[in-house]
Amino acid sequence: MSLEIVYSDVEFNVEKKRDKRWYEYQVLNCINRSKVLRRYYKPLCWLFMLYSNYLFSMFYLYSGYILIDYKVMHNSAMNQINRILSLLYFGLLIYFLSRYKEKPSVDQIWYLFISMSSNLLFALLGNLSFLKISITDKSIDTWSTETWEFLIPVTVLVVILTFYHIYIVYKKFNWIGLERYIMCLLIIPLMYVGLFYQFLNDGKHGFHLHHWFLFGYLAIFSDLHTPISRVCNAICIGIFVNGISAYNAASIYY
Repeated sequence: MSLEIVYSDVEFNVEKKRDKRWYEYQVLNCINRSKVLRRYYKPLCWLFMLYSNYLFSMFYLYSGYILIDYKVMHNSAMNQINRILSLLYFGLLIYFLSRYKEKPSVDQIWYLFISMSSNLLFALLGNLSFLKISITDKSIDTWSTETWEFLIPVTVLVVILTFYHIYIVYKKFNWIGLERYIMCLLIIPLMYVGLFYQFLNDGKHGFHLHHWFLFGYLAIFSDLHTPISRVCNAICIGIFVNGISAYNAASIYY
């Protein structure tokens, strides 16, 4: 009797696996048959992930139950349209610069979960009194000891992860790929700093490093083919969406 039960359980599990494989095969077959879906599947997944994050941000930023401090942000219809268009523009820019079409993370549910979690966690951290700061060239002197104690380890962690990505690129592409990676990594900040000191460093203007810009920039250079890199990318994208949702794609100059 017990042997029959065991056999039936094994048979049931085999049938269950067959059904799952059949379902996955049908989904992939449907995508392969449709030229439109095959061509735009990854970009559509990317946009779905971005705007799911955006709607999630809108829910907790303006619900009134948590993070009430964020309700001071302008919430008019025109500002919402500007945020949506900014997210579309910079989101697609990140997508194409990072060549996400060739990478596996974008259409996976864990990627959406981690990006949403980092989105919410960043907003919660922003409500702490010692983290209600702006990263500008004129406000650093006003930061408290608690702020420095929090930001220094975080900065060290970001630097370590940056060198980790550099190591991964070197391991995969050797020196030629590494030179291109580092050159692309440096060209954007050097361009912005150069423009600031050439045209705006007159005492009337300043430099404000918004978190949407910083983490959107870091997202371009992550999501390599390692689990750690993909998690880093999802975290960066979540914080990037948080910044645009709360403050729009504000200029880094003021």
